[in-house]
Amino acid sequence: MTGIKDTTASPHLNALNQTKCKFWSALIKVLT
Repeated sequence: MTGIKDTTASPHLNALNQTKCKFWSALIKVLT
């Protein structure tokens, strides 16, 4: 497994990005 440092360094950042993406796509669906 490569990139262990990346996944362990910012798992919360990754989750935050995914949540933001879901939030914005949902918002766009509602607005359009």
